[in-house]
Amino acid sequence: MKKVNVFKIMVFLIVFLFSFLLNINKNTIESIDAVCISYDSSINYNNELLTSVIMRDFDFYLTSVLTPNGRAIDVYEIFGELPNDRINYENSRNEEDFPAATMLASASVRYNCHSYAWYSQDINNNNYWMPSPERYYDEYDMSYTEISSNEDPRTGDIICYFDNMGTLDDASDDKNVHSGIVLAYNPNLVINNVCGNSNQVLVVSKWGIGGLYQHQGDYCPYTSLIRNGPADYVKYYRPRTDAIYTLTQSNPTFNESCTTVGTSYIPSDKYEMYELHIDYSSYYKMLISSTYPVNVRLYDAHMQLLINNPTNDYDNGTYSVTINPYLSSGNIYYLRVCYQNALISGTIITHMHNYTYTWQNYMKHNATCTCGDSHLEMHITNGVPISPGSPYSQCLLCGGLALVTINSPGNINDDNLFNIENVKYTPYIYKDVEKRKKYIN
Repeated sequence: MKKVNVFKIMVFLIVFLFSFLLNINKNTIESIDAVCISYDSSINYNNELLTSVIMRDFDFYLTSVLTPNGRAIDVYEIFGELPNDRINYENSRNEEDFPAATMLASASVRYNCHSYAWYSQDINNNNYWMPSPERYYDEYDMSYTEISSNEDPRTGDIICYFDNMGTLDDASDDKNVHSGIVLAYNPNLVINNVCGNSNQVLVVSKWGIGGLYQHQGDYCPYTSLIRNGPADYVKYYRPRTDAIYTLTQSNPTFNESCTTVGTSYIPSDKYEMYELHIDYSSYYKMLISSTYPVNVRLYDAHMQLLINNPTNDYDNGTYSVTINPYLSSGNIYYLRVCYQNALISGTIITHMHNYTYTWQNYMKHNATCTCGDSHLEMHITNGVPISPGSPYSQCLLCGGLALVTINSPGNINDDNLFNIENVKYTPYIYKDVEKRKKYIN
């Protein structure tokens, strides 16, 4: 009898202890979330505790995303969405208070400004609320660096709004209360000092649980007196780079002998970051080689990942990675080459493909470059039949017959960058057809 009672008591204690610890963890997460949600939303503007909306109506999960340098950033994955009446309320309120701002997407609780600016602009799949982006640019990671005072902001920079609530004359404890992405910079506008020089830039940013807006940098809830906006000054950040190259039609290559590597939070994970300015739209072949395996990534101007670590080939003591991205004129890309440790180095050789096209069938043509690269890719058409009722159209590249239904850049290989479904949502990789026509047979 005593054994049975002892067993029951032990079971009861275990269940009680588990429930107690679970409740502590839940309360801890809720308190952390309370700080980050209210802090990011203009310090509870309109006296609303925005956290209550999250805690009462939504499930969330504490998780993390990675900086370009591979360091974890704490985020909250949000499940669910605001009710329609709350969405309409937030949209109407912002329209009334900021009529000159352009709403690009409705109010949403799924993501916030930091998550949008630093992590992902894919608002259909970004379900993360990021309390602070500081790890992206702190001294341990430095995936991004602050631009110097003598540099002008440019398209693609991240603008960060800071309060001045910390120690007097010490900016180290000031808080980053808002982040956005710079769309344009106009140096001819006189700085009004509402919040630094933010009036000189056009910005896209997410406003708390409100919508996504295009607005002048000084025209948002975070700088507004009617919303008790906390921002006092701004800083601008862009990816940390080791070298900058401009690729043109006359000079489409850069050969880099990487004898040193950049700093990194992870001692065994050193990398170089190359900023590529593209002045001619084309496919570019990039061959990266080293005596040890290398990790290669390609990002767009907003550090959205386009290519992630293709397979290393090995030949006679050399590891190499080859990528063939289509890079569009007028855009900036970032090539990140990561070595196993600080003692390893390698080389990067680039080449611009000048393709000629040979018709193969009604679905595809063959693209061949003088460098030896050759692959099948789908035709590109304007979808107009060659004659009324015909099932065929003319390919704009090879000039041959193609099915009328073929009307996409196509899938030239297994690289996700060129997956047809991805292309629908990735406008920056569409081919510059007019410039490529001259390579048609």
